[in-house]
Amino acid sequence: MNTVQIVAASVCALIFIVFVILSIVANRMLNSTFVPSSPLWKKLDLGDGDRENASEEEKEVFDKVDAVKRFADCWLGNTPHEDLWIESFDGLKLHGLLFKSAGSHRYAIVVHGYRGRLRETSVYGMTYHKSNFNVLLPENRASGMSEGKFVSMGAFEKKDVVRWIEKILEIDSEAEIFLHGESLGAATVMMTLGENLPENVKAATADCGYTSIWEEFCYLLKDAMHKPVFPLLYLSDFYSKIRFGFGFKKTSSIRAVKKSRTPLLILHGGKDKIVPTSMAKKIYVATASKKDWFIMPGADHCQSVIVDTDVYWAKVQEFLSRVV
Repeated sequence: MNTVQIVAASVCALIFIVFVILSIVANRMLNSTFVPSSPLWKKLDLGDGDRENASEEEKEVFDKVDAVKRFADCWLGNTPHEDLWIESFDGLKLHGLLFKSAGSHRYAIVVHGYRGRLRETSVYGMTYHKSNFNVLLPENRASGMSEGKFVSMGAFEKKDVVRWIEKILEIDSEAEIFLHGESLGAATVMMTLGENLPENVKAATADCGYTSIWEEFCYLLKDAMHKPVFPLLYLSDFYSKIRFGFGFKKTSSIRAVKKSRTPLLILHGGKDKIVPTSMAKKIYVATASKKDWFIMPGADHCQSVIVDTDVYWAKVQEFLSRVV
């Protein structure tokens, strides 16, 4: 073997080693992001923000968050409800709670966010319930009592929402259905609008939803963590398709709302540090159906309903009354 061949072999070996290392890192990233049973998932602590170093204004919001969550917990635990179950397209048993409102044919399906729980959606559910809505709070796949080995950031959750819609129509064929979601739940709701939905679905509200998994991860890597997108995100996308069956670019709210006929209200926090506010504008521009949007000044990720509860629900009620 001559010198050129030795150098070539060494370069190939080095490239292979780098590829293997990056592949391991990419799969660890997938485990920490998508697989709740993984120890890496548990180590990824997103937290609720830095309360110790918060400004007085931010501390006031934290106190409001705690108060509203306690009130929502009380409503959740003391309001009569029933357990509902559906089977997903891929054979998972999914759980939800239905809070009935006597004599009403209006239903609100409220979809929780990433690593979310019923506690988060009950914040919205209790207000809908007061307004004479039947309220369904589903637990996303791989969350709560619902089965599933991984979270798909809306790729498969959108199909689950379609099944929940079908479940409601089995219960009440005259149902008028409204969708509401926060964060991942908002993206899921928007992706659901791209499906072939029955006319019973009247409108949707998306609070702090992202344009696509790809753009969201690009933002988190480049702007929030100051790390390069290439090659890690490309490899993660590649392995996600192999392991989970969905890619980051095609799991897109933008693609869905471009073909949606369902009226959409887009809400977003003006100081969102997790999903940039600029994504709300992109989604609004892309939406083909009746639409409106509102940016809550001073609100961080999914805090609009806390920062100014009255304004938040006034926007929702005004939009629903206008488009339905």
